[in-house]
Amino acid sequence: MKIIYRISDAGYNKVKPNYIDNEKCLVNALKVFKDAEWSIIADNISKETNDMITKHISRNYVYYVEEGNGALTFNIALDEALMGDNDDEIIYFIENDYLHKPNSEKIIKEGFELGASFI
Repeated sequence: MKIIYRISDAGYNKVKPNYIDNEKCLVNALKVFKDAEWSIIADNISKETNDMITKHISRNYVYYVEEGNGALTFNIALDEALMGDNDDEIIYFIENDYLHKPNSEKIIKEGFELGASFI
């Protein structure tokens, strides 16, 4: 499984529960999808956000952009997903405000094993 994770300090303000923040969501995803191949698209991030990311994952997995637009970074993520040569690889797009239950990776894989082309 390949994870393409988008994170940004830009964007519109939306009300989120107090347990949702950039670090909690990234740490959760890294823990739940610990065996995945990772790619992080960091859009318009601050030094503090960069320091937080690289505290948890090597900078080698981080692609820095300055788009400031979710649609444009999604296009970057989509281009990256399409560059692979393994049509059977599961690619999961995550944004910086998702939380996952412990068995999420297993559940996603089971969905594909049942014949789904996307989940």
